[in-house]
Amino acid sequence: MASYEIPPPELADLLQGCSRNEAGAQRRLYERMYPFALSVALHYATDRSEAEEITHDAFLKLFRALGDQPFAGNFHLFFRRIIVNTGIDYYRSRKRRRSLLERIMPATQPSVANEAVRDLGQEDVLCIVQRLSPGYRLVFNLYVVEGFSHPEISERLGISVSTSKSNLAKARRALSKIVDQYFIPDNPSDRE
Repeated sequence: MASYEIPPPELADLLQGCSRNEAGAQRRLYERMYPFALSVALHYATDRSEAEEITHDAFLKLFRALGDQPFAGNFHLFFRRIIVNTGIDYYRSRKRRRSLLERIMPATQPSVANEAVRDLGQEDVLCIVQRLSPGYRLVFNLYVVEGFSHPEISERLGISVSTSKSNLAKARRALSKIVDQYFIPDNPSDRE
């Protein structure tokens, strides 16, 4: 059982407490679900700091939603949807206030050894995906990670279906270029 998986009876008690705005229940739910929320938010953030901000905002929205009406259904899917929507909202607000300097200065990441290709972990892949521009990263995550269709992405982001498809294709090309920068394929002549 993952650290964020809460047994159904305990989860029901926590959700009931949260619906009554009990600070203790909210704190316990926050502590138990924080790793899950952060792991989802990291897909929609440029760095850990942004992911933490998305996570905190998602919890506020969750507590508000739980106070509005009793919860019924799959809590993890419900909360995941709140986190994803919060990530989308964060992207939209950041896009509006982004400065000219941010748009023209490329992000840089330290180089890694070529042997690391075989040892890429989830954090490594996440770091590479975070190098994408916010628009490409958002469409990529919604399509690849969350399983949204292009019409669903189009509706959620207020873009056309063709723009969604184009951004996904451009994200994939950009990821390929990023990976190519750091990882040179094994060359048999280099081996001894």
